[in-house]
Amino acid sequence: MTMTLDFNFILELYLAHTAIMVLSTILFAKGKTTNLTQVSLISLLLAAVFFPASWIYCASWSFKSKQRRIFS
Repeated sequence: MTMTLDFNFILELYLAHTAIMVLSTILFAKGKTTNLTQVSLISLLLAAVFFPASWIYCASWSFKSKQRRIFS
């Protein structure tokens, strides 16, 4: 039994990983920052360039505490 990996299958896995990491980072960062656009772009960049860094970035947002608003 041989396993062949074609480029399309690898690309689909890569894109699925990127989408999962960006969406989970946004979910973790919601309520903890006011600039979700910047968080999502950094997560997208990290997932595209060096995907283990996107895991660390997502984990860092999951461990942060929510922001307290002093002046509402």
